[in-house]
Amino acid sequence: MGYQLYFLYNSKKRGKSRNRNKKEIIDEINEFHKYGGKEVVLTGVNVSAWGASNTRNSKESKFSHLLRDILNYTNIPRIRISSISPEFLDDYFFDVIENKRIMPFFHFSVQSFSDKVLKNMNRNYTSCELIEKIETIRSLKRDDKDLINLGADIIVGFPQETYEDFLITYNMLEKYFFTNMHIFPFSSHIKGDSVPASLYKGKIDDSIKNQREKKLFNLSEINQKKFKKINKGKKLNVLFEYQKKGTWYGWSENYIQIKKLLMMICQENCKRLFLNNYYFLQFV
Repeated sequence: MGYQLYFLYNSKKRGKSRNRNKKEIIDEINEFHKYGGKEVVLTGVNVSAWGASNTRNSKESKFSHLLRDILNYTNIPRIRISSISPEFLDDYFFDVIENKRIMPFFHFSVQSFSDKVLKNMNRNYTSCELIEKIETIRSLKRDDKDLINLGADIIVGFPQETYEDFLITYNMLEKYFFTNMHIFPFSSHIKGDSVPASLYKGKIDDSIKNQREKKLFNLSEINQKKFKKINKGKKLNVLFEYQKKGTWYGWSENYIQIKKLLMMICQENCKRLFLNNYYFLQFV
């Protein structure tokens, strides 16, 4: 699925929106699980728009129904959603993700909390609609609700973005405790195909973009440290993915990277025991 956004050029090159067949998705998950897979990540150009004929028709999205059927017709223990756009999240979506097989990490395609900037970007939602979705996520009826972690994609320095616009975004990211931020300074791509917003007046100087990017990066690091401190002493469900120099690396259900030094514990059996398996570990 693809947006027609004013900060992207490749959205014009993707062609019409396409949806992968539901049966194919479910069959692939079952095949992966059959051979030992423990977690799948649902991803796409705009995964939450699945089922819609195009990304302007957000009410056509059937993503919540896809999630429901994956839960009903597979037994894979961990289902992770890569990124979600708020306008496609209906009430049923929030009912479905109360299932604990849906990992408690939700990454929003935010871009900005300034309504002026969102309108200039040609986004299909307002800041109020975005905040409503975030607050609903925070209030899910799950017994692991305290583990919920939020991420966001953010663009800084979009044409005509004032410092006040930037502060709105900064303050909301701080208020709603986003820990994992993918921050991108706006680029007109002048060395290649330019994006539609490159024609806008009110270009932001690169030095200002860099300052705003750094400020958000620092906030992300601060929030990550706070979140790890909050989770200290809790037992987290960790899926180990790879090993390097005697240390195993994996991710908790709420997307905290865990490093486990095993040294002499497993010897030759380490790979067999830990790769693609998940364990409850106390986060210290």
